[in-house]
Amino acid sequence: MKPSVRQAMRDASAASDVDRAHKVLTNLVRRLEKDHPGAAASLEEGLDETLSVKRLRLPKKLERQLSTTNAIENLMGAVRRLSRRVKRWRAGKMILRWTVAAVADAATRFRRITGAREGMTPPRDRRGRALSADRDRVSLEPMTKLVLSCALWVAACGGAPAPAIDNPASATTAPAGTPKAAELSQGGQVWGVYFAIAAPMAPELSAAKERVKALSYEVFDKDLNCDVPVGDKPPVEGDGEHMLIAVYFATEADARAVAARDGQPVVWVGEVKTMCMD
Repeated sequence: MKPSVRQAMRDASAASDVDRAHKVLTNLVRRLEKDHPGAAASLEEGLDETLSVKRLRLPKKLERQLSTTNAIENLMGAVRRLSRRVKRWRAGKMILRWTVAAVADAATRFRRITGAREGMTPPRDRRGRALSADRDRVSLEPMTKLVLSCALWVAACGGAPAPAIDNPASATTAPAGTPKAAELSQGGQVWGVYFAIAAPMAPELSAAKERVKALSYEVFDKDLNCDVPVGDKPPVEGDGEHMLIAVYFATEADARAVAARDGQPVVWVGEVKTMCMD
């Protein structure tokens, strides 16, 4: 980027009002039209979107925060860290489901951004008129679509490498005398105790996680498709739309002992090959 172009962009960003910023960028478009028509067309096309945050007339600290992509990049990183645990994507719905789950999980750790407490003045148009609730209302829908689109792309294509993370439910040590959970491997054959099979974000999954933790076992929450039944099949077929909460054991006796341990029924006990472990 040429120094003169960079300076113009900085001047627009530092402008005290949207009219001044719009004028600076419009002049830049004219300067670029002859030698760089593509850049000029791109800048002109996104002119209004470029000034969206400035048009809200926010406090300086808040404007600075919302003028960067930090918030989106933070969310995309959270989606990457969770979705990298899946090694084979089976369908578009599976991608969407994991993305929604990752966004919901990340939302629990969102913090108030710098400057949010300073308040906001009503959004105004280019002539300084306050925007009413019924006219030119500022909508978050485009940003919501952008975030989900970026997150879906990351989930499907991987994006930049991200550090590995452990299972959100940390492993615990079972009391002495209780069956030991099996070590899982790709294609390994084990006995699974399914405590819940449900759609993503269903309350049954959360309840099952707490139940498994109370039994002092590590929680495995994954797509139902990631287990391949060896004999009998679970009551719900793997269709890419269900998650499961399970614990795995080396023998049938251990699996059935744990299934009956707390006196509550389980969804299914059976022999499976564990996939999605690479």
